[in-house]
Amino acid sequence: MKKFAVGICVLMASLGALAEKAHLEESFKSPPESARPYTWWHWMNGNVSKSGITKDLETMKSVGIAGFQLFDVSAGIPPGPVSHNSPEFHEMAKFAFAEADRLGLKAGFNNSSGWSSSGGPWITPERSMKMMVWSETQRSASDTKPVALPKGTFRGKRGVVMEADFYRDIAVLAFPTPKDAEYRVENWLMKGLYDHGAKAARFVPDLRAAPADAVIGAHDALLAKARPGVTAGEVDRAGRSVVEKAGLGRRWLHRTGY
Repeated sequence: MKKFAVGICVLMASLGALAEKAHLEESFKSPPESARPYTWWHWMNGNVSKSGITKDLETMKSVGIAGFQLFDVSAGIPPGPVSHNSPEFHEMAKFAFAEADRLGLKAGFNNSSGWSSSGGPWITPERSMKMMVWSETQRSASDTKPVALPKGTFRGKRGVVMEADFYRDIAVLAFPTPKDAEYRVENWLMKGLYDHGAKAARFVPDLRAAPADAVIGAHDALLAKARPGVTAGEVDRAGRSVVEKAGLGRRWLHRTGY
């Protein structure tokens, strides 16, 4: 009797596991509303119409999107007939939310145009959005005289160097000048989006001569090491060792292998 009871339990457990697997698979094919994705919905610099709103939202619904966040942007796009925050804009937004209700979509909106976020006279400079700035000063180790470190600056929309209207020191970092300090990526402030005047057309590659032997050697070492059963760390060390021997170890940032 005990053997029979055990057999029944195993059978029931197996059937339960199969049912759970089938339910999980079906849930992926047709997920519940709570598991469906949301999306940003960009209104492109006033180029919006009621017919376009309806088509966009009906398409979202048809592909399984659960809702959206309305986000007005410009990004260099020619302006359309509906200016942000105008009566026409409010009418379009009201229509969009009514359409979302009709289709059963969850709706939200960004609290500003573009990436400006909230602002107003009640937001004082020390509580407003900030960016980190810095300056560099070269000093000899034998020079023990006090030195006044300059404040960091940033570039405005026209590339003009500006001083911040609010500034507070965070840290002072002192370190020996790296041996390979003369090799720096050109226009790195622009490429890192620290330059507010940066444009995509200016993101040109750094075409200066790089230490080719180290780059090619590291690449070859990675490929030679990468094979089934070898960990990512082992592959990483194979390429890293070549770069470190060339004195460029600090520039090796990749850690996941190939």
